[in-house]
Amino acid sequence: MDFSRRTFFWTAGGLLALSGATAAYARFVEPQWLDVTETEIQLPKMPIGKRVKILHLSDFHASPEVPYSQIETAIRFGLERQPDFACLTGDFITCRIQRIDQYLRLLRLLTDQVPTFACFGNHDRATLSDGSKRFQDNRQVGQLLDQSGIQLLFNQHQSITVQGIPIEMVGVGDYLCRACQPETAFAGLNASDRVVILISHNPDSKQMLDPYHWDLMLCGHTHGGQLKIPFLDHRPFLSVAVIDQTMAEGLYPWKPAKGQLTERYIFITRGVGNLMGARFNCRPEVSLLNLESTKLHRQVE
Repeated sequence: MDFSRRTFFWTAGGLLALSGATAAYARFVEPQWLDVTETEIQLPKMPIGKRVKILHLSDFHASPEVPYSQIETAIRFGLERQPDFACLTGDFITCRIQRIDQYLRLLRLLTDQVPTFACFGNHDRATLSDGSKRFQDNRQVGQLLDQSGIQLLFNQHQSITVQGIPIEMVGVGDYLCRACQPETAFAGLNASDRVVILISHNPDSKQMLDPYHWDLMLCGHTHGGQLKIPFLDHRPFLSVAVIDQTMAEGLYPWKPAKGQLTERYIFITRGVGNLMGARFNCRPEVSLLNLESTKLHRQVE
């Protein structure tokens, strides 16, 4: 009897200690433990022998839970890999910007070195107050991006040349905010011989964007799941944030648009920040994407 009691108390104490250590890790260790990843993506429109590197960052969620120091570290880690340009796929804030001067300094680290493009996320429409009236407004984040030299693509497209390669950048408004307007973003775009990079915060927008001609779509929003129980990775905690729970992070092939023969790709980054100040089994991510021509293209040529 004494042995059983002793065993019970030791077991209970061990489980409590383990749960406490896990909670401390999820709150104080993993949210700041940035994972720098590189992904190879082969696109038929890329010229043979050419290579373009994109720095893809998302979901900074600047807030008391995600300090500016963490965002700065992510930006510096990305720039160390010498990207050709950067794409930021929304959720720059969780609620409101505090100390916009500090945030501007961080974002200018990017724009001082590489061309940088961005789209809005659902959190970028901050809730503001005008007396007794509350309303949604994205002008605060828009001002931040404009003053930092970042090119906001809000249902717009822009032509750029990188390493001598013509590329079309397309950005849409946020899907959850009902601001995604692909007919406006793609209007007048004729890019049959150009690589088309599409930035859209929420990967669920893929169904709305499916009819349009693009080669690679970059997204965030999912946080990769943020809290993932081991052995149950197919049901991440934040999968409720998206309808299609099969696409939480990483690179996915996507069917060609009507009239196209080549497969497209969707890349979803886990993001830099978080909500509620915790991550588990899902480290924050700094994503580098290396674009090159397909093997098939090389063989044909």
